[in-house]
Amino acid sequence: MEVGLNTRKCGTETPLSDAEKKYLSDLLGKKYKIGSQLGRSGASTSAFLITDATGKEFVLRIPNKPDDIEHWLETEKRQFANQEKYLAGYQGNISIPKTLEYQDFFTIQEKGAGEPFADYIYDGLSREKQLKLAQDFAAFLNHSHQKNIDRTSTRPVSLNRGQDFTLNEHVKSAYKSVMTPDEYKWFCGLLDEFNNRNTSDEFLTFAFNDFRYSNILYDTESGQLSVIDFGACRDGSIYMDFVPASAGSYGISYKFLQDVITSYNNIKSDSEKSIKINPRKVALFHILGILAEIADVNKEPEQLKRVLYMHHRLRNVQQLCTLFGVEYGLPFPETTTTFEKGKAKIKEKSVNNLNKIFNNNQNT
Repeated sequence: MEVGLNTRKCGTETPLSDAEKKYLSDLLGKKYKIGSQLGRSGASTSAFLITDATGKEFVLRIPNKPDDIEHWLETEKRQFANQEKYLAGYQGNISIPKTLEYQDFFTIQEKGAGEPFADYIYDGLSREKQLKLAQDFAAFLNHSHQKNIDRTSTRPVSLNRGQDFTLNEHVKSAYKSVMTPDEYKWFCGLLDEFNNRNTSDEFLTFAFNDFRYSNILYDTESGQLSVIDFGACRDGSIYMDFVPASAGSYGISYKFLQDVITSYNNIKSDSEKSIKINPRKVALFHILGILAEIADVNKEPEQLKRVLYMHHRLRNVQQLCTLFGVEYGLPFPETTTTFEKGKAKIKEKSVNNLNKIFNNNQNT
């Protein structure tokens, strides 16, 4: 059946065509006005801002493959069911936008307030506020884990699952071709620790499985976090609620993550129900995730080598090691120097921008 929507690719931003706007406007009636796309297209859905007559904002979700509408509707309903299961009985401080309407070619949801919860936002908050948010988020995770955990079963984290969180022979051979012998020895040491770790605390639970910048929003006015997109929820390792499937590009603030784990491990409960997360493991999973993603995206050896030694890549690995007290003995040359140079450039750019704004104000 021919419909008035176009096919969209995951990870792209594609404005609605005039024909699509008319088609959706006809479906929505006069109740809503359609605005711009919200972020990039997801695995199966693209999201657009809509407003009602009072100016209140909502999210319109449409399928990326309108010719496979039945599968899309099943996915949307499964996401709603996942959200209900993950949140059953939850009455904490994390805000969760609700799905308000299902139709054949769209759904309408409440709009989460705020913007993606990136490093610079967390770093700019007072320490008191940081800890409050970390405690709220830890309680949010712990609520679901306590309800859904299976202590009789474990689900060890696998680096061979997920689109970007993949570690295979290609990745290992790629790094052997671009790293120095000392660096490759360091890399193999990470793999040995991963393969020989104790997995007895990697319990099976119902995991959100996709915490990343774009799925956690922070509202500066209310000072509240919102969580969106429960589509990736599934039975899996409890650690996958601390390690995004794409651990490299779309992670969360490592400082926030450290504070969440500390708060999580300090939650008081009966000793039989207490769950502890090992921060060293989390750091290991993230570091391997970063390295796996870099090799997966950069196929050519020269390109891989160039990207691997970019200062922000080295900074991520260094920051993980520092925050979590992991002594991996980073072998990369001038890691600290490169990191400090990167920070100095950012600071210099910020000062120049502020001076420019000040001078413009003085001249007007």
